[in-house]
Amino acid sequence: MTRRNTITVALLSALAFSSLAVWAGTAKSGSDPAAVKDAKDRKDERALAALKEMSDTLAKAQGMRFRADSAVAIASPTSQWVKVFGVSQVTLHRPDQLYVETGGDMFTQTFYYDGKTVTMYAPTEKLYASEPIQRGLDETLAQIYQKHGTYFSFTDVVMSVPQQAMIKDLTSAQLVGESTSVGGVTTTHLAFAKPNLEWEIWIGADDHLPRRLDVTYTDVDGRPTGSVTFSEWKLNPTIAPDRFVFTPPEGAKRIEFSKLEAPAKN
Repeated sequence: MTRRNTITVALLSALAFSSLAVWAGTAKSGSDPAAVKDAKDRKDERALAALKEMSDTLAKAQGMRFRADSAVAIASPTSQWVKVFGVSQVTLHRPDQLYVETGGDMFTQTFYYDGKTVTMYAPTEKLYASEPIQRGLDETLAQIYQKHGTYFSFTDVVMSVPQQAMIKDLTSAQLVGESTSVGGVTTTHLAFAKPNLEWEIWIGADDHLPRRLDVTYTDVDGRPTGSVTFSEWKLNPTIAPDRFVFTPPEGAKRIEFSKLEAPAKN
């Protein structure tokens, strides 16, 4: 792969794993099958209420800034799952503006959406791709994933109703308990399950903001996992109006969006 192709892959490929994750409780050996099914289908209303309170807190904010530290599982050429770490600084203004700076192990890149146009820019290489989309943020993020494979680990957090996709097809919901192990913040630890996915989330006990999300893909060989840790939260901050508008710097070259396809198996 040439260096230019490598940069293009980094610019336009999926940035992370789907954050729609869930946890399925495991049964003890010898348990009655009916009892196991009943346990897996149980939904604790306290867990659902805590998730809704988080969702409402985020949905009511007209704007927000936060940091997302992601650990992404990527299949290596030997089919081993390896972890790649990314750091994103996120700025959102509702209903339809998003700005994301991403770095870490991934190529440095910036995402802009001003409500009319999506742009992804690699500042080191001065390459960018733009596409007009005017469908609201929820539909725009869905569209760029479907068309181009671009997905953020924190997508659910910036949706208009954050819990909507999280609770779809749930088979279980559990309140695990209180934790102080995520950034020293007291959190409420919840666990959920849906077909083929397991997930856990830690939500600030006082501010009701997400602090960590862990994902396991149970339908994929090797059960790859991923996580995202949230910090540096600021709700309703002052945001410059031009924060979401991309202006090509001198010397920047435009390239076309392209959806990456998985290599064919021999």
